[in-house]
Amino acid sequence: MFKSAVIKLTLMYLAILIVISAFFSINLYRTSVREVERGLRPPPAIEKRANIRKLLEDPAFDDERTELIAAARHRIAMQLIYVNAGILLLGGVGSYLLAKRTLKPIERAHKAQNRFSADASHELRTPLATMQTEIEVALRDEKLDLVRSKKLLESNLEEVGRLTSLTEGLLRLAGDSDNSGHRERVALAAVLASAVESHQKQAKAKKITLRVDIAPDVFVSADPAQLERIFSTLIDNAVRYGKTGDRVLISGTVHGRSVVVRVRDEGPGIAPEDLPHIFDRFYRTDTSRTKGIKSGYGLGLAIARQITEAHGGSINVTSVIGKGTTFTVALPTAKQ
Repeated sequence: MFKSAVIKLTLMYLAILIVISAFFSINLYRTSVREVERGLRPPPAIEKRANIRKLLEDPAFDDERTELIAAARHRIAMQLIYVNAGILLLGGVGSYLLAKRTLKPIERAHKAQNRFSADASHELRTPLATMQTEIEVALRDEKLDLVRSKKLLESNLEEVGRLTSLTEGLLRLAGDSDNSGHRERVALAAVLASAVESHQKQAKAKKITLRVDIAPDVFVSADPAQLERIFSTLIDNAVRYGKTGDRVLISGTVHGRSVVVRVRDEGPGIAPEDLPHIFDRFYRTDTSRTKGIKSGYGLGLAIARQITEAHGGSINVTSVIGKGTTFTVALPTAKQ
């Protein structure tokens, strides 16, 4: 679809370029020929002289001048043809590149819409089917009592909560790629402290220690809420997949014009074959990292990467099986 659109737009650009080039070439040809003809004709004051007038009336001179004008016209025409051929070639390449660049945002939006439709239909089908089955079975049960009805409602309420979380995640990913929100000068230590605080209860339940090591004078230009979402996702993963008694260290250091934040856990690690896909939407590993743990829909890290890139930063992961995982987030520092 977009290939044909690029070709059509390229041809349209090229047609406009050809029309403009042809217009100027025709006018340049006419002007050049007139100047050549004028150059082969002596000025009026000299033309009145008897010897010059006699020369101009000589048929041989007239034939020679005609040949010179014809040769000049041919040279001018050939030069214009070469120039227009070059313009056509370079213009074709330039038009193609310009057409691709023009349609790239539209193509990106179209792909995002298609991904949203595919992801939504795939992930929404399971919980909806579960709810439908449970309700149908309950309605057919003539001995359905209040206790079982409450259990059914609780199960459906849980599925609704998961669907709400899924829908919110899909809307963030399918919306504008610029998830940076408004920008302000933010102390990174305060953002990390807030993200850690929201997971302290979960960490204490598993006796996992959360520690933040970053200077208070490190600032970034960002949306505080979106920035906290990044680190909240990383800390949540570290705590969720961590073992009892593990430690999670969140450290930040400044390197030139960037601040690098590392979230290091002591969990089971991520298999090498899973690392390249860990930031893909809906990707969930089948290794021991998720064994026995109720995982989400695989949208958290995809959203974290999208927000990080919208802030002009990057996010990477390294992991060793049995020793832990380290997520590294690099963000540009705020200007003074």
